[in-house]
Amino acid sequence: MAPPQIIEVTVLGKSYTANQNFPSEIVGEYFLKKTGRLMNALHPNGKGYFYTQGSLKPVTYWVVINNDGTLFKDIQLDGNYFVKVIYRFDNETLRSKEGEYEMTEIRIAFDQMHAILFQDRYHKFK
Repeated sequence: MAPPQIIEVTVLGKSYTANQNFPSEIVGEYFLKKTGRLMNALHPNGKGYFYTQGSLKPVTYWVVINNDGTLFKDIQLDGNYFVKVIYRFDNETLRSKEGEYEMTEIRIAFDQMHAILFQDRYHKFK
């Protein structure tokens, strides 16, 4: 299998290196904790959906990597960590123009066995 393609992108004036070699913990469906409503989906092929403007919109996403090609992890004292996720909407939305990159973080919470996106969207992993 070929190594994942590496991209260089700029988000809010800062440069990042990223690829689509995802940790298994972030891949899956994310539900709003309060209501259980599906809000995001991240597929292993780098495609997914983010809920915005009343519906799920298609996105392409990557994870930020270190200079040596390993996953960038912001490790916390409790052993959990954050992964930086770069994404872009595949179609123009009010939030961003088509092809414009945005970034968020996903918290990998091993103590809860959840990946947490936008602080209120949960994905249970094994």
